[in-house]
Amino acid sequence: MKWILTIIAAIVIFLTGFFTRNIINPQSSLPSQSILSPTPTRSIFTVVEVLDGDTIRIDTGELVRYLGIDAPEKNEKMIEEGYATFYTIPKTRKLKYADRLQRAQQWAKDHHNGMWLEEWKTK
Repeated sequence: MKWILTIIAAIVIFLTGFFTRNIINPQSSLPSQSILSPTPTRSIFTVVEVLDGDTIRIDTGELVRYLGIDAPEKNEKMIEEGYATFYTIPKTRKLKYADRLQRAQQWAKDHHNGMWLEEWKTK
């Protein structure tokens, strides 16, 4: 009989602690602030600057990083790895690093990187 009362007392103490934990420490049931994400909203912004392959600046001055991708930080690197091609618009001023970008593209072609892989396979 004594062991039954001990078990019942243990269950009552356990249940009391379980149901009063939010009264004593209401924050304990909430996820930590570091994993909360803002609620997305649908808005239209203008891109004013492309900082690299996965980060832009919008017209509010805020930086926006694309989630789910990691792109090389420099255009030159994207061309060298075969993920982009060098392109200029005719009758515009000469790009400061045009020669470097053209060399990077040739290197990608010579080493069959990225989009240039198929060219190597068909030979």
